[in-house]
Amino acid sequence: MPRPIHSPPDNVAERRLVGRPVSADWIRVHSIHYSAIHYGKNANNRFTPDNSPFGVLYVGENLKSALFELFGDEMITDDNRIRTFRWMSLQVSRLQLPPVSVCDFCDSHTRTALGVDIASLMAPDLQVPQAWALAIMNHDAKVDGIQYQSRFTKENCLALFDRRKITIPATLLGPLSKLPEANDFLDEFAVSLV
Repeated sequence: MPRPIHSPPDNVAERRLVGRPVSADWIRVHSIHYSAIHYGKNANNRFTPDNSPFGVLYVGENLKSALFELFGDEMITDDNRIRTFRWMSLQVSRLQLPPVSVCDFCDSHTRTALGVDIASLMAPDLQVPQAWALAIMNHDAKVDGIQYQSRFTKENCLALFDRRKITIPATLLGPLSKLPEANDFLDEFAVSLV
């Protein structure tokens, strides 16, 4: 019997949410047509609700997590194949995130206080995690984003909101196709570019 998927309860705004401070370097894989600091509103992403009040910027704690978050579903659906045009249209930057406050969905105390479980955050129906993202965006705690674990690597990722227009220094590392680490990813996971 499948486990139930839980949408945010009606009283989620009244539940205690303590933002967790995070900073340090994060990795961003982004289009060659945009700067690294680009907040999108594409509702095809896990924590970007339809008609989101904020744009969302996604980063991973390392390149592997960032690549899996971007390509993991495509790899599963297409038998470890990634479309070459997508791979060639991306570049990688290192973001030096100043201290921000996030809702830490990696923390069991935070999830319990809010009434959310990991299965709901990872639900294939993106409307469920997007509903949780909207609840966090609208919460009085006014956090700067969500920290979550990658479904593929179990490593930390961030979905940052453009709530405060934070200045984030970014260093371009280069096109994805020219980074040795990215080619190592293709080799390690037997990914073909087609």
